Amino acid sequence: HLWVADIVASLSAGKSNTQHIAHIHNQEVWKNSPKLRHTLRRAATRWLYRRSQSRIIACSPGVKEYEQRTMGWPGEHIDVVRNSTELDDFPPNTRTRSERIRIGSAGWFIPRKGHLLLIDAIAQLVSENLNIELVLAGDGPLKEEYLKRAAQCGIADRIILPGSVSDMQSFYQSIDIFALPSYEEGLPLVVIEAMASGLCVIASSLLGMEDVIQHDTTGLLFTPGNLQDLTYSLRRVITDQELSSRLGTAARKLALEQFSLKSAVKAVEQIYRQRITEKST
Repeated sequence: HLWVADIVASLSAGKSNTQHIAHIHNQEVWKNSPKLRHTLRRAATRWLYRRSQSRIIACSPGVKEYEQRTMGWPGEHIDVVRNSTELDDFPPNTRTRSERIRIGSAGWFIPRKGHLLLIDAIAQLVSENLNIELVLAGDGPLKEEYLKRAAQCGIADRIILPGSVSDMQSFYQSIDIFALPSYEEGLPLVVIEAMASGLCVIASSLLGMEDVIQHDTTGLLFTPGNLQDLTYSLRRVITDQELSSRLGTAARKLALEQFSLKSAVKAVEQIYRQRITEKST
């Protein structure tokens, strides 16, 4: 996400035999924005990347597609190594559902994470007499706005903000369902971690999410920003524990098969060796 640092690295590499490789972890808004400053930033990035023969490692096929479409990079200049995690750190969730079901989410408290939409969905479901609460792990500039929205919706007692959580394993063990209503993402580690923990995951149908979550098979996808769609998805897994369990089991199986950190490190090493050889010749 550090555009300036990336540009400096590209500029430096262009004057030497060093290979510049940019790791892209997100579908950055500035790459698809009509604002003049973003248009100039794209032009500068394209010029510098071509000058330095920069190459890219994208965290998901969806991010690769986004880079090709918005920046015009040739597909052969972009490798894909999907975000991965140390799977042994995330054992299967053993929590027994209590009368009050816990929906959890985690991330920086900023607009693109969609937490306000999630609070509104929880408020709607509480009004339907569903016994639920929301745990939002993290911190950020919108914290007070979250609390204000919860109070306005009459669900201040149903929102828990534990702050930044260092022990994410315990966090995933403390909830029943994981939701990520982002408007913009790459392939979030929290989704992979939640899946590895055997949780049912509900996420926005963004390109990065669709690389991992098969709707109704390994999780549920909803239209980004659509309150009705998010509320419907949450209602399904809250009221149908069998469905929630089936999706969580399938999610864990997929995570164990495809998101090993060891495999990702090996793939990155191979790409670096290949790209360094290309630059030196």
